[in-house]
Amino acid sequence: MHYVENSEEIYQALVEGIEAGMYVYQLEDLDDDSSLRLIFANKAAEKVTGVAASQILGKTLDENFPGLRQIGIPQAYAQVVRNRKSVTLEDVLYSDEQVELGWFSVKAFPINDDKVGVAFEKITERKEADQILKENEEYFRTLFHQSPISLQVMEVDGLILEVNRAWEKLWLAKAEDGVGKYNILEDPQAVEIGLADKFRLATLGEAVDVPEFFFDPQVSGFPGRTRWLSTRIYPILDAKNKVKLVMLAHVDITDLKEYQEQLLAHQGELEKTVKMRTSKLLETNDQLQLALTEVKKLSGLLPICASCKKIRDDKGYWNQIEIYIRNHSEADFSHSICPDCVTKLYPDFKKKK
Repeated sequence: MHYVENSEEIYQALVEGIEAGMYVYQLEDLDDDSSLRLIFANKAAEKVTGVAASQILGKTLDENFPGLRQIGIPQAYAQVVRNRKSVTLEDVLYSDEQVELGWFSVKAFPINDDKVGVAFEKITERKEADQILKENEEYFRTLFHQSPISLQVMEVDGLILEVNRAWEKLWLAKAEDGVGKYNILEDPQAVEIGLADKFRLATLGEAVDVPEFFFDPQVSGFPGRTRWLSTRIYPILDAKNKVKLVMLAHVDITDLKEYQEQLLAHQGELEKTVKMRTSKLLETNDQLQLALTEVKKLSGLLPICASCKKIRDDKGYWNQIEIYIRNHSEADFSHSICPDCVTKLYPDFKKKK
């Protein structure tokens, strides 16, 4: 008997020492769940509910917490007594004039002699934190799927875990075509271009940039046309800073590469045209310089014979005036005879006329 009394004291101490609230109800009438009467409350229960044990001990559950009947709590407690089976009630939202609005987690378990023990804790802060976490997850999931950049989340073993809509659009594929099927470490094309090695670096915690590479999706088992890509591979860490997943962000630079090639082609044509036109300009300039030189020669002092009118050139030779001028300018001569010379040379002809 002494052993039993000590055991009861130990159990009492344990119940009083736990942080969870604890109530014990006696179901006075097995057929009437309104006969649940509170016969025990630990110290933590007052802290959790804000209601002193002295105010509620000896009263029925409906008298102490009338709003619980609307959500089926007395019914559930009575059923525990009848069936001798425990029940867990998560996310119980409750408030009344005594109890501040909050979320509670409750576990009811059978005790001998038609009693039910109820362990409960207030989980309002946890619920609010879970709600914030859920909202953040939904927010980031929305960002993930609506991002214009192709994103794929991969397991550290190389398998695709999740992709966004931009990934589907880029490869003209559906998520199920890659998720759980494609492994970057086993793709010969990814191995050949060094993408697999970059992925391994990310699994070790290093963010890696792959500035540009050419990728043929059909070689790797996806539809769509060949692409030039710029990719960033970075690790996703867990709470302990260990690599949990790896993210690949692909930017399609195919159009940019095509524009660059077109620009280089146009640049080559332009350089060729400039070179040709420069050559023509130089040739024209040489001709102009030559013409200017000739003009200067004619604009200087010319030694001319006072009798025969021949002109001496730079080499000392005497040339007929018309020959000299023709050789040193664009001018040419057509021969005729003036009236004075006709009179002088052909007087008879002049008289007959």
